Amino acid sequence: MSCSRPSLGVWRRLGVLLGSVLASLWFPLLLSGTPGDQIGVPRAVVRSSSWYLSTDGQWVNVVGEVENTSGVPLTAVQVAVTFRDAQARPVARDVGYVLAAPLMPGQRAPFHLLDRVRPGVVTYTLQVTVRPGEVLPLPPLPVSAQAFPLADGTLFFVGEVTNPLSRPVRRVRAAVTFYDEAGRVVNVAQAPALREVLPPGERSPLVAHLTEGPRHVSRWAVHVRYEEAPPEAVLRDVVVGPVQPLRNHRGHWTLRGWVRNDGPKRLTFVRLVGALYDAQGRMVNASFSYPLTYHLDPGETDEFAVEFWADTGEWSSFQVWVGSATP
Repeated sequence: MSCSRPSLGVWRRLGVLLGSVLASLWFPLLLSGTPGDQIGVPRAVVRSSSWYLSTDGQWVNVVGEVENTSGVPLTAVQVAVTFRDAQARPVARDVGYVLAAPLMPGQRAPFHLLDRVRPGVVTYTLQVTVRPGEVLPLPPLPVSAQAFPLADGTLFFVGEVTNPLSRPVRRVRAAVTFYDEAGRVVNVAQAPALREVLPPGERSPLVAHLTEGPRHVSRWAVHVRYEEAPPEAVLRDVVVGPVQPLRNHRGHWTLRGWVRNDGPKRLTFVRLVGALYDAQGRMVNASFSYPLTYHLDPGETDEFAVEFWADTGEWSSFQVWVGSATP
């Protein structure tokens, strides 16, 4: 991804050229790394893609969605983009992976590739290569989500993932695919769960901020991946005291309270996760913070304040969890 740096004038002219191209052209060439339509042949195809320039005009972003069209799980799906000039000659190439793995038969997952703006680029082609493997499918985790345009132009995506299983899960990560009215992928985001471990029956916020690329979207899809956690991974000795909502000096809603370590070991980086809900019980905002000190010794109590910098409108109730802690 390295390249020589053209003059500022060249960047500006190229930014205008690509901006015009992005507004008027879309040339997806959908290629699979493995030919054939047999059900047992590892295969994945790009279902949709688009591209946009970064705000500073120096990066080309290619986003899209890949579907596993075979009958076998894919443990890795790589997408290669080749940027081409007006004569379809290759100018540059970049590779990356879809944002969720493994990809089970019939599942889709987004990808996001980027490279420096290159002179002469007017289009791109895509190629997919896959690696099959033995994978046991995990039950899906339900997600509910909303998206809010903020005053600064950011698209604020906030969701809630629930663990319906009888065992805890951890490292919950959501890949979010955003579509326009025609169903084309126009942007993607990653939204990690703010709680590191989810006990059975509990929930956690998912948050993402779109500050680059198209932010006027029609709908979205969420692909959640996670792993099972042992029972001892659940935090049991950290207590959250009474919480008071108030506005701080910046005018932002803040949840203030205290947290205490009732366990036998020192804990560091205790994360407090807060969420706001509307009158219908839908999560409309989420954020996290840490106590005033970086650690809590056994029996120690400290204060915290979870600040919600995004203004997403009215809310009716709140919730605070201990999201994670490092012994």
